[in-house]
Amino acid sequence: MAVLQMADDSPGKIFRVKPVTAKGETGKLDGPVTFVSSDPNIMVVSPNDDTSCILTPGPGALDGTGAQVQMSGDADLGAGVRQITGMQDISFVAGETIGFGGGTLEDLPTTPAPVEPPPTV
Repeated sequence: MAVLQMADDSPGKIFRVKPVTAKGETGKLDGPVTFVSSDPNIMVVSPNDDTSCILTPGPGALDGTGAQVQMSGDADLGAGVRQITGMQDISFVAGETIGFGGGTLEDLPTTPAPVEPPPTV
């Protein structure tokens, strides 16, 4: 599975999964998919609906960092439980430059006064 990329300053993205059968057709689950972040400091996962969650960068999300969304669901449509699991890698990239931050003032370098050579006698 390909690594999905997300800007480290993104307000959030919806991550949606599609349960599939062995034939590649849409499958059914008994209840919602459970989504968990491998590292909540890098990526926060919040529930959205039965097959999706909202991903937002955590305080540790910086360009080049990443985390995994781990998912699980019950594929047994009866009283039993047959848990299926999956994982998706999410990589964070630097956000787009949108302007200038605060400027600074710096002193000009000073040129030392020239040193006169000692008089020759």
